[in-house]
Amino acid sequence: MSNNFSDTLSIDSLGRVLGERLAKFLDNSFTTAFAISTFGASLCFTALLTDTPDPLNRPGSSVRHIRRPFAVSLPFWVLDLAFTSFSADALSLWQPKLIQNFCTEHNQERTEVMWYATEVSGTLFTLLVIAFLTQGLIILAYIRPVGELQSSPPDFSAYSCRAQWAGRL
Repeated sequence: MSNNFSDTLSIDSLGRVLGERLAKFLDNSFTTAFAISTFGASLCFTALLTDTPDPLNRPGSSVRHIRRPFAVSLPFWVLDLAFTSFSADALSLWQPKLIQNFCTEHNQERTEVMWYATEVSGTLFTLLVIAFLTQGLIILAYIRPVGELQSSPPDFSAYSCRAQWAGRL
């Protein structure tokens, strides 16, 4: 009697397990991408409709310039939402076919399914990264350039050891 894993499982049952794992992975990634996209789109849309605070005194940055990255990132959030919804619906329709293609010995059908899964998850990830990066450009208007000193140095006298010991004596 053999204890080898491949001997105990036939190609059909192993393919079914792998197909179900892939379907579960895609379903979880669609749920996560949908949640992140919904949150990002709602934040972006809300920020476009409300008054934004004035940026720091930096040349070339104004409220109009701050709204531009919001306006650029909103279509990426919406595209990611639409693509995620479409992909999740397609997965629910073709999940039996996906699992069936993993149950066969033909490598061509398995390869096609893996390429589709890679393309879909890669597209979702790319849209999310582009949306995050364009929305992250807004932070640049509210931070000081590296190496720029503040107008008045911070007062650390309250944190010095001398001030702490002086109060105890």
